[in-house]
Amino acid sequence: MNETTVRSLSVRKTARTVLMICVLLWLVSGLYIVKADEAGVVRRFGRVLPIIMKPGIHYHLPYPLESLVRPRTTEVKSMPIGFPVAPKADGDFKTLEKSRQEIYGAMEEVAVKSENFYPALASDEQSEYLTGDENIIHGRLILQYSISDPIAYLTAVSDIEALLRNVTEAAFMAELGATSVDDALTSGKVAIINNIRRAIQTRLDEIGAGIAVVAVDLRDLVPPREVENAFKDVFSARGDAARMIHEAEGAMNEALPQARGEAERTVASAEAYQLEATNHATGDAERFNHLFVEYHKSPAETRKRLYLETMSQVFPRMKKYFLGTKAGEKSTKVTLFMDELLKNEGR
Repeated sequence: MNETTVRSLSVRKTARTVLMICVLLWLVSGLYIVKADEAGVVRRFGRVLPIIMKPGIHYHLPYPLESLVRPRTTEVKSMPIGFPVAPKADGDFKTLEKSRQEIYGAMEEVAVKSENFYPALASDEQSEYLTGDENIIHGRLILQYSISDPIAYLTAVSDIEALLRNVTEAAFMAELGATSVDDALTSGKVAIINNIRRAIQTRLDEIGAGIAVVAVDLRDLVPPREVENAFKDVFSARGDAARMIHEAEGAMNEALPQARGEAERTVASAEAYQLEATNHATGDAERFNHLFVEYHKSPAETRKRLYLETMSQVFPRMKKYFLGTKAGEKSTKVTLFMDELLKNEGR
């Protein structure tokens, strides 16, 4: 064998060795590890296989035959609604993580410095909503969600964040459109949050997006700056009215027991008087009936007895004058004029 042949065989052997090593490395590249907070989903020629790989070591055919996607199923992601978004190169809009941190930092700083929070980072159009009573209100919220079904999450839509933004904004708009501005700014915020969360989850389930809504954080719900003072005056007046009503109710609650007690005492006194008068009248009627029967039996005796009974009651209360006679003199007749005596007694 000449030197040229030897070199040719050596090159071929080296090439075969390199090729075998490359093929081996290519085959080994199919090994992958799924972490505890991940779910392994394999794509074969771009199509998602209906198998979810659990945490551990697994193997799939090397790229480009198959590829691996490992979405984090335990991670809670956030999406601001009503905050500014940064454009992507493909023309779509996506909130960047850096922008999120800037938004949150500015939001905390403004919240400390001002009683009311009006972020200047987003345009008015991004945060303006119409309430059910045709008032404009500024609203911003943060949607928190997680992946509940990795396969559905990867196959339902091509841009999951655009879907979440559209669904959340639609639910936010619909809920505020069915709520009055008074409820939205005062006692209705909890109901608004619950209804928005329920509406978003219902719509995502209908689409089959494989997403679970964790929470809806209502960061900002305020009237426009131009009418802020007017709303403050209205709420202040309502607070005064509520305070006056509370004071009036307190006075009423204090006066009612006293009035009820006085009324009960008056009713009890009237009932006692009624019973006494009834008993007295009943007794008089019985005595009159008895006297009437006796009078029919013996009128003269009855008149005499009535006279004596009357005199026994009247005579003891009058002044009495006695005129004596000496022995052998005639007795003197004394006539007592009762009316005159009573008049003199009254004087």
